[in-house]
Amino acid sequence: MTTLLIHIGYPKTASTWLQQTIFNNIEAGFLSPWGTTSGLAVDQFITTNSFRFSPKQTYAVFEPGLMAAAQQSLIPVLSQEMLSCDQVAGRYWGKEVADRLYAVFPDAHILILIREQKSMIYSSYGQYIKNGGMRSIQQFVCAEVMPVGFSPICRLDCLEYDLLISYYQELFGQEHVLVLPFEWLKNSPQTFVNRILNFVGIRKRIDLVTAARNVSYKAFTLSLLRKMNLFLPPPHLNLLSSEPEPWSWKLAWKILSAADRWLPERVHRVEEERLKHYIADYVGSKFASSNQRTSQLIGMDLAKFGYDM
Repeated sequence: MTTLLIHIGYPKTASTWLQQTIFNNIEAGFLSPWGTTSGLAVDQFITTNSFRFSPKQTYAVFEPGLMAAAQQSLIPVLSQEMLSCDQVAGRYWGKEVADRLYAVFPDAHILILIREQKSMIYSSYGQYIKNGGMRSIQQFVCAEVMPVGFSPICRLDCLEYDLLISYYQELFGQEHVLVLPFEWLKNSPQTFVNRILNFVGIRKRIDLVTAARNVSYKAFTLSLLRKMNLFLPPPHLNLLSSEPEPWSWKLAWKILSAADRWLPERVHRVEEERLKHYIADYVGSKFASSNQRTSQLIGMDLAKFGYDM
């Protein structure tokens, strides 16, 4: 069998672009036999009943895809950004999923993408609003004291990346875990992709199309959408749903698209600066020590990419 590459996220780190441009690119040497964004990974490693989880049975589910890749001499890719967590929806299962992945694929290569935390929170909040969320940024990160037994949607400790990285390195071995900052992709996409290719032993080089995917609305448009979410039914987040969106959503999309396109940039910039200023003040230096440990674990100076150290 060829090397299996498992891409576990994090969410909001260009997963859609990687899945559509790189991981399903036969010319690059990759094959995504379980789909570009693997729902099968969610079914088998995240939502499966813990009492029924069986490494042997799970491997059998993925084996045909592994064989198909091997027959074509391609690297099979299992890509699902929520294998790390889902900070947009407040769902956290990183350690449990890591244990299940190791039980099924102990020889796999693991790819983890991280993102500077303040930028991650801002982007995650935008996605939360797009998904139908109605809470303020303060409520999203739980700036207020919550009652005992409750937790915020976006838990800041989830963004202490050294916790997840060190655990995967313990399980799979440091040489089988590649961690790359999202900012490197933005600054030098070719070098970034070459690092992934080298990680799995591919010596090819490919021409890249680096247009962003799954781009959020601009800041003021998101503030409008948050208010509209109070009255709109939630959108269909299941891409396989055959039900059409209600007329109210179709109307809302037209309004939001117009706001995104025609409102002056300064209107969006004021709202964006308000959100980012709040996030920066709230976060402060909370991630500095974690980022220092992460830099040591991955052998990369994250300060060069704008991370607090």
